[in-house]
Amino acid sequence: MSFYGVSAPVTSRPRQLFALRPLEIKQVFDFAFRVYRANFAPMFLIMAVAQFPISLLGAFLGFKILQMSTDMQSASMTGVEPDLAYFMQFAEELIPLSLFGLLAAVYYLLALPLAYLACSKLVIQALLNEPWSLGQALAFARSRYWPTQGALFLFTLPVLLLSLLLLLPVLAFSQSGNDTGTGIAAVLALLLIWLGAICTWLLWYRLFP
Repeated sequence: MSFYGVSAPVTSRPRQLFALRPLEIKQVFDFAFRVYRANFAPMFLIMAVAQFPISLLGAFLGFKILQMSTDMQSASMTGVEPDLAYFMQFAEELIPLSLFGLLAAVYYLLALPLAYLACSKLVIQALLNEPWSLGQALAFARSRYWPTQGALFLFTLPVLLLSLLLLLPVLAFSQSGNDTGTGIAAVLALLLIWLGAICTWLLWYRLFP
């Protein structure tokens, strides 16, 4: 087999569709397109099912924000300021929306590892020129689902512990009635949690596979 002018030795196993070696940037894009073309339909279906509730929630929130900004712009042009009832209308919609957001987040956390595992296995089988069906990939993902969830929990555990430790000073200042200290501690906590999350996710592609 030849790929980008590089010949591979002939072996007894099936010929691979891709050369597993370091690639240049242009070859990486070509590699990605080949991977998607090999299993586009099942991978798209898996990820669509996993991300549908979150995508629906994001679309609804985007529509509401656009509606509110349009109303505010119209009010600024006509000089008629929205009253309290207008804002209460949106506030009343936040309660069911928050509940749906919580359920969507739980579904996302439960379904996404399954989708990642199934898609990864489909890609690997395409690389080996031994394609699997959607059912085979989902069965493989189910067999490794809980170990993967445990690994993801351990991966995010440092950030969770950091968040709890940083929120303790905020709670202490809040109980003491020190509004200035509460504000400063809250800003510092959010900043450090954000930095901790960035440092953690930098290791994602090294640790997750």
